[in-house]
Amino acid sequence: KILRDCPDVGQIYLLLRSSKKKTGQKQRNAKQRLHEDILNSVCFDHLRKIWPNFGAHCISVQGDAGLPGLGMSQLDSEMVCA
Repeated sequence: KILRDCPDVGQIYLLLRSSKKKTGQKQRNAKQRLHEDILNSVCFDHLRKIWPNFGAHCISVQGDAGLPGLGMSQLDSEMVCA
């Protein structure tokens, strides 16, 4: 909704966990999940048609909302707070 209604938005930070390793699959980090699963989701098809490069405004941050400090690294925490 933010990307659709506010096309001038600078960046949106998305807190994502790394994927859980499944049998025969490798674990994927937050950046891989953002690009492979989320931005390629059919729920973004309409947005992709009107704004093909919308994903450039989405920044993945690896973490976990259930952990202290959102499970973010010090570097990611500083990036989000800057």
